[in-house]
Amino acid sequence: MHGDGGIYVWEEYWMKTFNGMGLATFVVDSNWARRNCRKDNNFKKAIPNCNDIHRGITRIADGYGALELLSKHPRIDPKRIGCIGMSLGAKGCLYLNVKRFQKMWGTPGLDYAASVPMYGPCNVIFKEDDEITDTPIRIHVGDLDTYFPYESCVNYVERLRAKGKDVKIKVYPGVHHAFEAKRLFKSPDTTKVRRNDGRCYFEENSSLPVAEMAPDNVAAISQIGFNEWYASATKKEKKKIFKRINLPHKFGWRFPQIEFDRSCIIKYQTIAYNKEAAEEATRLVKEFFTNTLIK
Repeated sequence: MHGDGGIYVWEEYWMKTFNGMGLATFVVDSNWARRNCRKDNNFKKAIPNCNDIHRGITRIADGYGALELLSKHPRIDPKRIGCIGMSLGAKGCLYLNVKRFQKMWGTPGLDYAASVPMYGPCNVIFKEDDEITDTPIRIHVGDLDTYFPYESCVNYVERLRAKGKDVKIKVYPGVHHAFEAKRLFKSPDTTKVRRNDGRCYFEENSSLPVAEMAPDNVAAISQIGFNEWYASATKKEKKKIFKRINLPHKFGWRFPQIEFDRSCIIKYQTIAYNKEAAEEATRLVKEFFTNTLIK
């Protein structure tokens, strides 16, 4: 499962790796079917495929669709299907193991046999997200990732392991986002962006919406600590925050989440290949899939 930009060198790298092991591969294209999402949903200012609006949640449903499709293929063993995802695709591979989401969008009786989220965001705490299937999960991430705080994945893994689940995380020191394949452009590639809130921490918030939110605001996720801030904030402070949140709605935009503390927002993103980390991740993933899918 691919990241925000679509199928690219990272997906091609893993396809060749797995085919070399004798494994069949199936690449899920989560962008093409949503190419008209801005027009269809009147999200005029959204980026292509509206990934900035759904924040990868659609990848979860796409993962279930792929599992159901492949389980019916005559040459595929439905009990030996694994999932690997990069960036937003990793969000799909990680959270499709949550029983709540599986009940909402999955197929009863079908589980992945293995899951490998590569540098996927873990910075949103969803309701019941520590109630997962028995699918073994191996997360890989660099400690210099600017797309989200790697510590959020460490914390999530600790919560899952406390429930007795087979979940492990490998944190690579001195390594950035998308580290396992050489990009066709320069590396490292630090891109200036208008806003990157990936390093903020969020949670699914049952207290939303609040009175100051626009009627068409669909946000159900807030920055952690929002309820405490809201309870003590002055009218002036609330007006300032919700003016920024509500204004874009006039131009066909929706904020999927609410933040009140912008100190975690940065204006750049870095992608960089790392040869040593790439070789180690490849070895570990190959061993993991050999043990879970082949043996």
